[in-house]
Amino acid sequence: MTTMNYIPAISGAGKTNAAIVRVSSGIKNGRKSIIFQPTKKLNEATAARFSSELQNSDRITVVNGDAIEPSQTVVKTLHGIFNEPANSQVILTTFEAAVRAVRPNAGTWDAIIDEVIDVFSQSKATSRALKDRLLDHIEVHPIAGKGYSLVTIKNRSENALRDLCVDAIQDQALQAVSAPASGLLKGLRTHVSQRCYEAFANGSAKSLTFYHVLLPEAFENYRSCTIMGANFEDSMLFRIWSKLGVTFTSRDNFYGQKPLAKVHSEEIGKKTTIYYLVDHGTKKAKNDKQYGPIIAAEFRRAAQEIFKGKDFIYALNSTDDPHLMEGIPGAHNVSLKAHGINDYRNFHNAAFYAVINASADRVGFLHEQYGISKDECWNFLNKEYVYQFLCRTSLRDAPSANLEIEPKKFLVLSKQQAEYMQQKIPKSTLIKVTSKAIDAIPAPKTRGRKTLNGKAQSASDRTRKHRDLRDQERTKFLSGILSGESGYKEENNVAVFCNEITLDKGIRWWPYTIVGKLTGPIIGTLNLGSFSEVSEWLKGYSENEIKEKTQNTLFNLTEFATGNGIFVNRKRESVIGANAILLDMDSELNCDPIAFSKYLKGIEFICYSSFSSAKDRRRWRVVIPLSRPVTAVEYKKIASELLELCSDNGFPFDDKKKNANDIMYLPGIGRNPDAAFFEHVKGEGRGYLPVDFWLKGNAHEARKTSASVVGEVIDLAA
Repeated sequence: MTTMNYIPAISGAGKTNAAIVRVSSGIKNGRKSIIFQPTKKLNEATAARFSSELQNSDRITVVNGDAIEPSQTVVKTLHGIFNEPANSQVILTTFEAAVRAVRPNAGTWDAIIDEVIDVFSQSKATSRALKDRLLDHIEVHPIAGKGYSLVTIKNRSENALRDLCVDAIQDQALQAVSAPASGLLKGLRTHVSQRCYEAFANGSAKSLTFYHVLLPEAFENYRSCTIMGANFEDSMLFRIWSKLGVTFTSRDNFYGQKPLAKVHSEEIGKKTTIYYLVDHGTKKAKNDKQYGPIIAAEFRRAAQEIFKGKDFIYALNSTDDPHLMEGIPGAHNVSLKAHGINDYRNFHNAAFYAVINASADRVGFLHEQYGISKDECWNFLNKEYVYQFLCRTSLRDAPSANLEIEPKKFLVLSKQQAEYMQQKIPKSTLIKVTSKAIDAIPAPKTRGRKTLNGKAQSASDRTRKHRDLRDQERTKFLSGILSGESGYKEENNVAVFCNEITLDKGIRWWPYTIVGKLTGPIIGTLNLGSFSEVSEWLKGYSENEIKEKTQNTLFNLTEFATGNGIFVNRKRESVIGANAILLDMDSELNCDPIAFSKYLKGIEFICYSSFSSAKDRRRWRVVIPLSRPVTAVEYKKIASELLELCSDNGFPFDDKKKNANDIMYLPGIGRNPDAAFFEHVKGEGRGYLPVDFWLKGNAHEARKTSASVVGEVIDLAA
């Protein structure tokens, strides 16, 4: 469907009555109509109004879930009416049925949508333990260039999802994953964040948000479709469906009828006063532990003083104190979403304490998919809710020549809400409630962009600045470890090599060395008892003369997975644990290893010359022992940060050597014997590189946790 009519008349202008007149006259000419309304209660009320218009009420069918036979469903009932000749010429049903209805023969029916539909919704799967009950039956299709992926039901999995929803009625635990299944079964277009989906699927995220959009296709195939709703142009339906290709045409009314009012009369406005409590009303302010109770108490006090015991309706958020207005004479609590409720049209007063948040995930999705900003989200939500609620009162009634207009008083939380209502009710009066307690609350920070050197910063600018500060803090912390100034201390008799540290599960790790040639098979493996033994083993090679570099032997200090105890391969996926970081200095800069030892004065290490090292062109290698074996991922993180720190301080090691499966040549006397050296740099407060301290620490936490880290090492070594 590409074209829809809409009637943007104000609430109370008589849109439903006009629809009844239109449909009733159409019945006489053999036309059929289906009317979609928000609630079952409205369907029943509208059916009663039709009965007074028509002599034969049998032509009207109300299709509510609890108004049909137990053996039937809404879908089956609608299908039967659409596809079989019947006396019904008017169907009254809910928005929910619009999605579920199977309508291949609906082309003879006119569709009327009474009130604006919420076309966007969210649901969550909140149980990692039960995630497979849902994820096994859906497919996720990444969209190129987008952070969100389309979700569909796998072939032949509809019954499984339907069973999940049915079982969730009896099993409360299944409700943690059933809501997204319900949205998919309704045929709503569903997306997830690809990043969040992957995190939830692998068990690292606790929940996954699904974003559902009701497509305009739900109203295809009808002879015509007309939407009746106040503030229609301010709705999310208007924005999203326009983006999806629907062309909307505004009409004053149904054909041949008197135009309906699009604005409230000035006569009513002159008798209407709108009070507000705060300039900036947000959920954050209401929920603030210090100031929230003050705002709530002042709103209650204002309601008592303004309404003075007269009847008024009020609405709260679900997170507000449900007893906030209890005990106030004339107070009547009404549902926040009050579409079509006319029970209070004899009331002239209302208090609206609710604020609808535009959450970050909602804004992120709507902005990327439909170009809707955060401010637009706030407007779509809050304007619609506050207007519809206040129109449950006598505000919805057109002025009558026979009756005097009663004064109307409305109390809302924020100035924004009050100003919007003043726009909708011309000539109304705006008054801020006087409150010394509210005035004493500090003003919130301005929403304007923060500036840097007089220039406004974008969100990406602020994110970049935050990351830069965080990286600077971590760099400072890591540099402190290398220099021995981080607060991390190890006693020489405790900070032993990892083979002597027993882990929690009682597994004993040993330095595991592989030895081989650049070409050809691995020669063998060695088990060395400590880093001192590693040093002695390497030093033994340092006195060997090497004629050609490629004739030398290669090694690393990593344990790999084996098959039947026999070494299989040196792939990164096979790494079980690496015991040391290997660095290779092969820079054109003539870097001094002695200067490096002064830079790395907090860490013990082995340093020896390379085959091509010369007095005027030093080439050397470094072996840094670790306080425990590390995985391939941990090795790469530590090595990457270490290489970057060293490079920033004048020691640009080969940045390609940052994987646990990298191998390096053994020491030896190379091309220039006078430039050969081997040194084990230890003592003077040096220790093994503290893995957990390195990986988890930051500049702030390091000062607090250094003592506990030392205690952990002592416990492991005990």
